[in-house]
Amino acid sequence: MSFRPSDITKGGQITAYRVKMFNQVNNWFSFWIVTVLMGASLLAFFLVTPPEIISNGLTYWIARSSESFLGLVVNDTAKAFSYAIYRGDLKLSEVPLTLGDVLRSQIMRDVGDVFLIRLEMYAGVGATLSLIIYFILMFGVARIGKKETADEYISGMTRTDSPKVVNKMLAQNRALSPIKIGPLHMVKNAEIQNFLIHGTIGTGKSTIIRYLLDYIRKRGDRFIVFDPGGTFIKTHFNARRDFILDPHDARCANWDLWHECQTVVDYENFASSLIPIEGNSDPFWVSSSRTICADTAMRMSRKENPTIEDFLHTILSLSLKSLREFLKNTPSANLVEEKIEKTAISIRSVTTNYAKALRFMQGVNQGQDKFSIREWIQDNRQSHSGLFISTNFLRSTRSLISMWLSMATTLLQSMGEDRNRRVWFIYDEVASLQKIPGFRETLADARKYGGCFVLGIQNMAQMSDTYGRDNAKAVLDLVNTRIYGRSPSSDMATDVQNELGYQRRWESKEQNSFGLDQVRDGISIGRDKVHEPVVDKEEIMSLPDLRFFFRLPGEYPVIKLAVPYRDLPKKAESYIERSFHDSLSPLIEKIIEHNESEIPADFTEATPAQAVGQSKAAQEQPATADELPDMPVPAPSVPAPGAAKADTAAPDNVTDIFARVKDKVPQTQPGQSAAAEITPPPVREAEPGPAARVSEPAQNPAASAEPAPVSKPLKLKLKKLGNQSDSDSDTQEQSHAPVMYQDEDKLIVLDESEIGEDGRIVDAMAEEEKNILVHRQPLADTHEEPEL
Repeated sequence: MSFRPSDITKGGQITAYRVKMFNQVNNWFSFWIVTVLMGASLLAFFLVTPPEIISNGLTYWIARSSESFLGLVVNDTAKAFSYAIYRGDLKLSEVPLTLGDVLRSQIMRDVGDVFLIRLEMYAGVGATLSLIIYFILMFGVARIGKKETADEYISGMTRTDSPKVVNKMLAQNRALSPIKIGPLHMVKNAEIQNFLIHGTIGTGKSTIIRYLLDYIRKRGDRFIVFDPGGTFIKTHFNARRDFILDPHDARCANWDLWHECQTVVDYENFASSLIPIEGNSDPFWVSSSRTICADTAMRMSRKENPTIEDFLHTILSLSLKSLREFLKNTPSANLVEEKIEKTAISIRSVTTNYAKALRFMQGVNQGQDKFSIREWIQDNRQSHSGLFISTNFLRSTRSLISMWLSMATTLLQSMGEDRNRRVWFIYDEVASLQKIPGFRETLADARKYGGCFVLGIQNMAQMSDTYGRDNAKAVLDLVNTRIYGRSPSSDMATDVQNELGYQRRWESKEQNSFGLDQVRDGISIGRDKVHEPVVDKEEIMSLPDLRFFFRLPGEYPVIKLAVPYRDLPKKAESYIERSFHDSLSPLIEKIIEHNESEIPADFTEATPAQAVGQSKAAQEQPATADELPDMPVPAPSVPAPGAAKADTAAPDNVTDIFARVKDKVPQTQPGQSAAAEITPPPVREAEPGPAARVSEPAQNPAASAEPAPVSKPLKLKLKKLGNQSDSDSDTQEQSHAPVMYQDEDKLIVLDESEIGEDGRIVDAMAEEEKNILVHRQPLADTHEEPEL
C-alpha cells in the first residue's frame, strides 16, 4: 500500500486535533471529579470521626512529623502538646505533654493509628467514587456523542443478522412457531399464509424445502410436492404410504381420469388445466379445444372401463364425421360442423398439441388399483401420506404435470373448512409449469381449508411470463413469508431489493476542517433525512450459496441467515425408468404426428402451436388485407360463343359465406385473431330468383390465371340493385325482402331494414355503422358478374 504526502498531512492533522479535543474533555472531567469528590471525602471524614480521635490523632501525627528535631533539644521540658479528654463531643480537659511524651505514649500512638486508618479509608472511598463517577460520566458523554452522530430510525423495515434477536421477539409476542429453518423459527401459523422461496439455480432452495418436509413428516401432515428431477423422492419418499405420479417412472400410480372427474365442473377443470391460455394467445382456439376435450371425456364416462388410449383415439383419430356424431347434442358439436371443417381441423391440431402428453399414461401399472387425486386428498386415512408429482422430461409432459397440480389445487376446497388442518402444496419451480387456472383465488382462500403453499421460483420474470404481469403480482402478493437467495441479474436483484423494503431515517454526516492556524481546525456534524433500501441490490447479486434474506409477516426485521446444509440419507431412488415397450399405441403415435402437421392449405402455414401463441395485440386490431385468409373463389364459367346468357343462381360460395355469417361461426384460423372478426348484422342467404340471376362474364384469361385478390375491410356505401324476390312481392313484406346492393364493384345481400336512408349499413341495436369483412372478387368491367 502506498501513501501520498497529503494522506500523512490529513491523517496527522485529524489525529492531532482529535487528541487535543480528547485531552481537553478528559482534563476538564478529571479536575472537577477529583476536586469535588476528594473534598467531599474529607468533609465526610471530619463529620463522622469522633473529635477525640481527630484532635489527639492530629496531635500525634504533628509530633511524629517533628520527631527529627528531638535530638536537637537539650532539655525536653517544653510542653508544647496536649492530650484532650472528651465525653462525646464535649471537651472536658487537656493534659499538657512534651514532644517526647507524645512520641513515647502508647495511647497517643494508638489514637494516631486510628486517625490514619480512618483518613485512608475515606480517601480510598473518595478516590474509588471519583473513578466510578469518571467512567460513568465518560460513558454518558460517549453515549450522547454516539447518539448525536448515529442514524435515527423513523419508519420502514429494519435489518438484523442475528436469528436470536428475531426468535426473542417471536417469543415475546407469543408467535414462536415450531417450524424452523436452520436456527430461525417461523411465525406461528405463517404456513397458511404461504411461503415463497426465490433464488437462482444452486442457491439452496431445495435445502430449505427439506427443512419443511422434515417438519411435515414429524407433524404427520399430508403434502403434495412438485419434484422435478426426483430431488425430494430421494430423501423423503416412503414406499409404504406415499404415491408417485410420473408417467416415466415405474412406480407411477395407476391414475384414472374418470375416477378423478365426477361432475361437469370436474371435466371442465380437467380441460382448462390441460389446455391453458398461454401468453397472449387467441382464446378462441383454446376455448374450442377445451370444450371438445371436456365433452369427449364426459361422453366416454358412459362407456364401461374407458381408458386413456380410447380417449386419445376418439378425440384425435376419429374422422370429423365420426367425431361429429360422437359429440352430437353437446356444446362442442357446433365446433366440428361439416361447413367449418377446416376450422375443426385446426382446433383438433391445437388439442393434439396439449392432449398428446396423456399418451404416456397408457399401460401405467394396470394391475394396481386405480388412483385419483380426489380420493387421495379426501381420504382421512391418508393423513400421513405424500404425493410426489415428478418428471425428468418436463418438456414432453408439461401439460400433464400441470393438469395434475391444477386439479390437486382445486380439490383443496372439497375437503371443507378446517383451519387446524394442514395440507401442504410444495411447488418447486412453479413458473416452469403451465398457468394453473384459478391459482390466485385458491391462494387467497386456502387458509380456510388448511392449505399451505410453498412456491419456489428462480425469478419473478418467470411468473410474469406464465401468468401475465398483473396476475403474477397478484399471486405473489398472497405469499407472506418470503425467502430470497442470490439473483445475479441487476433487474431481478432490484425487484428483490424492492420486496425487502425501504427505511426512512435521519442520517448523520461529519465534516472535518483543518489548516495551519488552529482556529481553522474543527468538526461539523449535520443530519439529512434519507429513504434507502434495507438491502442493496449489489449485496443480493453477490450472496453466496445457502445465504438468504428472510422477510417474515409482521413487525419483524429482515434477517440475513446462513442456512446450514444437511447431507440427508438416501431413502429411495429418485427415478426408476419405466419401459414403454408395448405400452404406447403405434396408431396413436402416427395420428399425433399426422394431426400436428395437418394444416388446411388455404388457411395458413403457421403451426398450431404458433396459432395459439399469436399476440394479443392482433386480437385488438382489425385485420388488414395482408392478414385476411385466402378464401377459394370459383372461376366464372364461360358460355359458348353466341349462346344466350342463362339465368343462374348465386354461386355456392356466396350462400356458404352468408350461412356462416348468419350462424355466427368464427371463420378464423390459427394465426388470425378471432377477436379481429366483427359480427355483422343478420344476413339472409341469397335465394334463387330473377334479381339474383346475372349474366356470366366473358372469359378473362388474366383473371383465371391468377388468384383473386382479397378486398380490404370497408364501410359499404351501397346502391340498390333490386329485390331478389320481385316475382313474389305480393307474398312478402317489402320492408324485409332480401335486396341486392352494389358498392362500386362489390355485391352483398341484405334486408332493406338494415339499410339506412343514406345508403349505409345500420345496426339497429347499436345504432352505429359496422365494418363487414367479406371476401369478394372485383368486377373486371361493367359487363362482368359481381361475385363474392
